[in-house]
Amino acid sequence: MIRNKEFQTTPFGEVLIEGDNGTKQLAPEDRIFMGLFLSVVRELWPWSLPPLYKKFEKIKFNTAIYEYRIVRHWIKCNLGNYDHILDIDQLGNLHLEIVTCPLRGGDCPMEGDHKTENCVCKPKFNSQLSNRELEVMNLYYNGLDTEKISDRLLISQNTVNTHRKNSLKRVDVHSLSEFFHYARTKNLFE
Repeated sequence: MIRNKEFQTTPFGEVLIEGDNGTKQLAPEDRIFMGLFLSVVRELWPWSLPPLYKKFEKIKFNTAIYEYRIVRHWIKCNLGNYDHILDIDQLGNLHLEIVTCPLRGGDCPMEGDHKTENCVCKPKFNSQLSNRELEVMNLYYNGLDTEKISDRLLISQNTVNTHRKNSLKRVDVHSLSEFFHYARTKNLFE
């Protein structure tokens, strides 16, 4: 597990990693870090990787460089601001940032495509909730109570409560307030 890391992008486009052992530049030799990082991204933001796989497909046979370029690009788009909030906290949670795109002007795989946002940059979080659970929890998040959600979705209050309980269990929280914190942290409804 990766913990206690802050990333920043240099003016030259390199990624610096600040951690418990000081600051270092991300390099192709950081294979263990990149493997762990990619496994987290694959699980939580899987839709953000295919454009990067495509962009770097010509070098995919050089695994070290291929993974390095993908990880460096992803970090630059989502974690590249140096600030007071750890990008990877002590529990291993990633806290994505709204980064002014460092890649516009030719380096972005989505350049010229209207899907730049919410793909590689600001990727959609994979909450592992069903579409209906997301819909119910979004309504709770926006201030509706069980009765109003039931009326709006034309389902019983028991069904709404079941969706709520299942959603809390899936994301391993115990209350709506914990879920709301989770949703804000993961940009679930952004």
